[in-house]
Amino acid sequence: MGGGSYLVAIMGARGHYGVARTLQHSGILDRFHTDSYAYPFMREAAERASKLLSNPLLKKFAGRSARDLPTQKVVAHQMFGLVCGVKRALIRNTQDKNRQLIWSAKCFSSHVARYGLGDADTLYAVNTESLELLRTAKQHGLKVVLEQMSAPKSIEIQILKNEARLFPWLASKSELGWEPIAERESQEWSLADLILCPSDFVQAEIRKANGPFLRTRLVPYGVQINKSLPFRRPPKHGPLKVLFAGRVGIQKGAHRLILAAKELADEDFQFRLVGFVDLPDSVLKRLPPNLELFGPTPRSEMSNHYHWGDALCLPSLCEGSATVTYEAMAFGMPVVCTSNAGSLVQDGIDGFLIDDREPVQSIVQALRRLRTEGEQLKGVRVTSSKDRMYSFPAYEKRLLLTLAELAQ
Repeated sequence: MGGGSYLVAIMGARGHYGVARTLQHSGILDRFHTDSYAYPFMREAAERASKLLSNPLLKKFAGRSARDLPTQKVVAHQMFGLVCGVKRALIRNTQDKNRQLIWSAKCFSSHVARYGLGDADTLYAVNTESLELLRTAKQHGLKVVLEQMSAPKSIEIQILKNEARLFPWLASKSELGWEPIAERESQEWSLADLILCPSDFVQAEIRKANGPFLRTRLVPYGVQINKSLPFRRPPKHGPLKVLFAGRVGIQKGAHRLILAAKELADEDFQFRLVGFVDLPDSVLKRLPPNLELFGPTPRSEMSNHYHWGDALCLPSLCEGSATVTYEAMAFGMPVVCTSNAGSLVQDGIDGFLIDDREPVQSIVQALRRLRTEGEQLKGVRVTSSKDRMYSFPAYEKRLLLTLAELAQ
């Protein structure tokens, strides 16, 4: 299974700690390092306090926990996580963001290395936040698995530049300060024994960036499916309710959806955008009346939005594999997205894929089709979650089978 045991080092609660939980379930997790984590006594205290104070930050912290991870195997670098949170709050531009990313990556690597690599013989880490730790691991004879969570930085910047040509009013300084990150990414690739990609899009873009394509493997994500959820969504009357979930910014194509909502303003559609808003004021001042913005929502409350919506629309420009598309399908929702969203959506089966050559018109056409053809989509009518490609057990199987290559 890729060696006797794994040290996992990942900042944040990505995939609700799916990698560490999978390796723990298989008995091969040695230690899991992260930044902020709510140990059981912290989780209980945060849950009680959030109910009394209605504080979203406390509720979010309470969710930074996994009940199936043994406390003794989790090493949370809490003070580092707190400082990172403060630094993120002080970010004012893209250059600040890129500098903060590099600083946090170096500090996190240093904290993990100082703690020690334990009895692990394989390190599992993610791109752009692991270079120094990967070097330490290789010096100690460990194998390295690198998860490439998103398209290479150089590709991402080119995509954003192209978008600014399509929509000149979006022109931004996204490209400032990205070169050191791209260089770090390239060096991480050189140290990795396996590079896991969550989507065909990411894998193809590594090849386009002249990366080590032969060492890449495709491992799509998965989400926990509540078996009590209805897998056949009942038909609804009234307007078609379209949900967007994620950072409401250019990279996830929120501006495209806003333009589509304007075009559909006189038709029977409602739009709800959930997530941190990161769009120019010039866009926010001219929102159509059929669209409402919600701020960041704790993971525990996202089900309310999935129940509200009839469909998810995520016209992303560039990302790894958007887990909101997996979650929406688990709730029986058809999904309208781009191939760059890295989802498992099959065009005409689980939803519709957007044509990037005419993104706004393609969204409009897809949503109109949903009004008339939505009930014919087959992918959202599965009555059992057992074999669903986007379920968490399916993801665990994919991950473990791929990691088994390291043992050969």
